[in-house]
Amino acid sequence: MRYAPAIALLLISAPLFADNPIGNPGFEPAAGPPAAGLAAGWRDNTWGDTKSTYGLDETNPHSGQTSQRIAGVRGANGACQFLCPLKLEAKKRYHVQLWVRAEGSVPSVGVCLRQGPEPYRHYLASQIAPTREWQLLDFAGFVPSADDTAGLYIWFEPQTTGTVWVDDALVEIVEPTAVLGPAPTGNVIPNASFELDTARTWEPSGAGEVAPAAQWAADGKRAMHARLPAGQSFRLTTPCIPFFGDNLPFTLACSARATGGPVNLQVVLHSADMIGQAEPLLRLDLKPDEQLQRYAATGNVLCSYVGAYWLEIVGTAEQDGEVWFDAVSLSPKGEAFEPAAPLEAALSTGALANVFAPDTLSGLKFRPTVKLTVQVANAGPARAESFRLEVRDYRERLACTVPLKLALKPGVTTTEVTVPLKELGAFRGDLCAGDGKAPLCSLVFSQIPLPRAVPPAQSNIGGHFSTASDWQMQIARRLGYKWTRIHDCSSITHWRTAEPQPGQWRFFDEDVARVRKAGLEILGEFLRVPDWATTAEPGSAAFRAGVGPYRDVVAFENYVRTVVSHYRTDIRVWEIWNEPYGGGFYGGTAEQYAALAQAAAGAAKAADPTCRLLAPCTFPSATQWTDRVLAAGGLTGADIFSYHGYGCLTKKPYGNVNAWAVRDGKPMPRWNSETGVTADTFYRHICNKLDNEYSRWAGRTPVEEAVIQSLKLFVLALASGADKYFYYWTNVEQGMAPRMNSMSIYEYDRSLRPHGVVYAIAAWLLDPSVGAGVQEYPCGVTACYLQHGKDAVVVLWRTGADGGYPLDPRALPRGARALDTMGNGLPLGSSGDRLTLDRHPVYLVVPNMSAAKLGGRLGEIINANSQ
Repeated sequence: MRYAPAIALLLISAPLFADNPIGNPGFEPAAGPPAAGLAAGWRDNTWGDTKSTYGLDETNPHSGQTSQRIAGVRGANGACQFLCPLKLEAKKRYHVQLWVRAEGSVPSVGVCLRQGPEPYRHYLASQIAPTREWQLLDFAGFVPSADDTAGLYIWFEPQTTGTVWVDDALVEIVEPTAVLGPAPTGNVIPNASFELDTARTWEPSGAGEVAPAAQWAADGKRAMHARLPAGQSFRLTTPCIPFFGDNLPFTLACSARATGGPVNLQVVLHSADMIGQAEPLLRLDLKPDEQLQRYAATGNVLCSYVGAYWLEIVGTAEQDGEVWFDAVSLSPKGEAFEPAAPLEAALSTGALANVFAPDTLSGLKFRPTVKLTVQVANAGPARAESFRLEVRDYRERLACTVPLKLALKPGVTTTEVTVPLKELGAFRGDLCAGDGKAPLCSLVFSQIPLPRAVPPAQSNIGGHFSTASDWQMQIARRLGYKWTRIHDCSSITHWRTAEPQPGQWRFFDEDVARVRKAGLEILGEFLRVPDWATTAEPGSAAFRAGVGPYRDVVAFENYVRTVVSHYRTDIRVWEIWNEPYGGGFYGGTAEQYAALAQAAAGAAKAADPTCRLLAPCTFPSATQWTDRVLAAGGLTGADIFSYHGYGCLTKKPYGNVNAWAVRDGKPMPRWNSETGVTADTFYRHICNKLDNEYSRWAGRTPVEEAVIQSLKLFVLALASGADKYFYYWTNVEQGMAPRMNSMSIYEYDRSLRPHGVVYAIAAWLLDPSVGAGVQEYPCGVTACYLQHGKDAVVVLWRTGADGGYPLDPRALPRGARALDTMGNGLPLGSSGDRLTLDRHPVYLVVPNMSAAKLGGRLGEIINANSQ
């Protein structure tokens, strides 16, 4: 990521001066003399009593000879703003880029394509939190109509004073202009009358109780009901819904009633193209009373260049209130309600996170324990209908098919299906009607053995759970986690959380008790400098993020002593900061971090001499930073060496860690305190089309590859000597719908994702294990050796070559067992069939053998095969 801006510049340099309608995109003096310091082709538009001073700056342009400098002084109102006039074409997707840096109190810099005269309509907009280094602001979106009076507007609002530099502006039309197709013929919102299980069609978040209720239904037998405490709000969101708007008129409608309150209800349609799209596409605002009524709003729905949209419903109440709403529709036909399809269906289960367990009382046995509930809503007359449930594993291989024939009455028909699965792993059930290939609905579920009883002190298994969630504590226990790390899922030990004002302390004893009651140990974390204690400039990105550095070491030491002393009976292990090698969490130098770590260690040990401390929370490739920290004594008070192993899929990075984790000539314990992968959704009945800043930052990894990487990262860390491994992340991403690709182990409906399933099965197979080394053989085979009690375990895969690598089972030690990536047995007979290694990791388990001896034996076999 460090070189992304330079690469981006190379990619955009050609169009900057080709099809770019901006006459002077580089703010160069060669384009003409500046006017009052503002580059030729640009106009001042600062408003209110805020003041702007312009100048062309030769000292540090992003490219060319100069950049545009804007110094701003905050008034009582207004903003520093300037523009380049542009003509916009109709129904085109525009791409906008601008390089930005800033100093002083500048919280954000905004850029938009906007109509010039009133009503100042915004077509596309985005913003960036600037730093002292050049950053690229990059967004795109759809412009619905031609506008000869538009412009590219750039603005910022300094909190006091601040200076912004901009350079290399780009506006271009990119293809495709939008995804177009036939307009819908009716309502596009699935399960819009809430008759079916809502877990996969509506995601709730916020305050209040939101659930279907059998009263005040405008259609069918159920409406959605919410209790709203005064001043609180709830939010319901749909996944992305594929359809084509093409600037055609649609009516957004909803039936509702309310008591108490008054209650405000908003039904809002958004494009799945969230990058740059400045405003909601259609909005219905209503204040329902005690009479159940139908409300509607009509407007043109712009094209989404990704061909998808999503809907949210937001409710707020000034006083305690209740609201019922039903029959939500978005249709070109008008406000009358109709379902999205004649047949709608839902799959559900009562199992926690849709996780089932085989019978493991006498060895691993499979019984038909997976039971799914099938609901079908029929909007037509009574009829018999054939269905089939297709169950597929994470590799999209068909595991089994269950045929169904239902006698459908008008309304909802419910039945239960038993799935004859005889495998461990992650699965998706797709319910299809008749000969249809597209599923009516899907359900992600998994089969994972019950966890083994492993004392936390010995366990390797950690995660990042919300300490405020009983549900997450249940999941942690069920999946075999023994540790949780306090980080961004629960910041209860962070400085700005614990002491928001000097001497004003906040403690979270109830949260800590919840975690301890669930049987988990806690890795506490010192992090985030409060506003009153930071040296970061007010209004800066560092100020908002709490990265510091701190202003007073005495205040920092007092914070550490106070939280360690308060939690000393429940939190015995602490990590000194998170990823201080990067600017996102720490604003100081390597030497300043070393001083911080020494101060934290002294204060923590004074409060609890028996506590253990982790540092420096580095990254294996951050070699210069880590060397400087070590040279400055950053490990002086640490007991455990911590690091994050994101993307470390070979042996070399762990060699760096082991070389660093030495004190007084002896190796230190090593903990990998945060590592994980980002994965696409395993679902297929919904579209994964949301395009926003977070989706672009997180990236996307196909489900199968995410499973592979999840297991490889874990066993590489353990085999290389890590005592603990904290998966990131194991928290529910509330309010992130309809984003489907995620680092979370949960799908949007809280079922367990395949890359979370493989980690839980690895915990069942390996916890606790001691690393015995990693070997990368010339034939492309990687072997991670582990000692699991009396058994030797090696996890094998092949990389860097096409095809598989064959192992003759007859050459393996007696009693060896082979298991696939999800822990299912593989045949190891004496018939001469070979075990073929490919990119999917395979376990070999040999009872009553040392891992060192297995390594020697297997090395001989592989080397002999390679000759």
